[in-house]
Amino acid sequence: MQASRFNANALDSDWTHISTDRGWPETWEYDGRDAAGIHGFFWRLERVHHDPSQPIHAWKLTRSVSSVGQGFARTFATVADALEWIPSGQRMPQRASGGRRVEGVERTMKHETEDRILVRLGMKDLAGANLEGANLEGADLRGADLRSADLRGADLEGADLQGADLQGADLRSANLRSADLEGANLRGANLGDANLRGADLGYANLGYANLGYANLQDANLKGASLGWANLQDASLKGANLKGASLGWANLEGASLQDANLRGANLRYANLQDADLQDANLQDANLEGAGLGWANLK
Repeated sequence: MQASRFNANALDSDWTHISTDRGWPETWEYDGRDAAGIHGFFWRLERVHHDPSQPIHAWKLTRSVSSVGQGFARTFATVADALEWIPSGQRMPQRASGGRRVEGVERTMKHETEDRILVRLGMKDLAGANLEGANLEGADLRGADLRSADLRGADLEGADLQGADLQGADLRSANLRSADLEGANLRGANLGDANLRGADLGYANLGYANLGYANLQDANLKGASLGWANLQDASLKGANLKGASLGWANLEGASLQDANLRGANLRYANLQDADLQDANLQDANLEGAGLGWANLK
């Protein structure tokens, strides 16, 4: 699995760069504690190994828990563009051996989470990562590899996920309100009961995705691919589905009040008991669609 190399430009103004006389950046610090200094975490990122003859750059990310006076260290190495975690105290490897990169992430932090620190460092290879309950609000995850990632209950409100690969990801009950998912690949993803209100899913691939009971109110799904997707009992009030492909999708019991379905493909879609009151169906293709008990007033 390929990962992004550590990107110093991803460190914002909250990080303090400690200068050295060695000709290359060595240490950054981030204070996530509150004003009293008794809650939160103090982070330090430092270069711990550099061999000019080989493209090996090793870094150590440490945090200390100010409230209890304890801490831990995680060391990760970048070899070319491959990234891995090395438990603190183990010998630095000479080549990448693969493996999970974000696993066993703690959820007890009061300020920054380890997940968010990783995103700050420009690490976007999170395929298969355990990010359940992660705080990624407003995170920059454009083009990130999140295939099969566990994002159940994660907070991704306002996150930038343009072009991200979320195939097979588990996003049940995730908060994606106002997130930018334009052109993202969500084929086969599980978004059951997720909050996507006001999200931008323009031209996204949601084929075979589970969106049962999801909140897609006022979401932009223009040109999106939703073939064979499950949207049972989903809320699509005021959603923009202009030109969207919904062939064979399950929309049973879905709320589509005031939705824009102009030019949408609804061939053989299941719209039984769906509420289409005041929906715009101009030029929509409803060939073979099941409309039993649907409200078309």
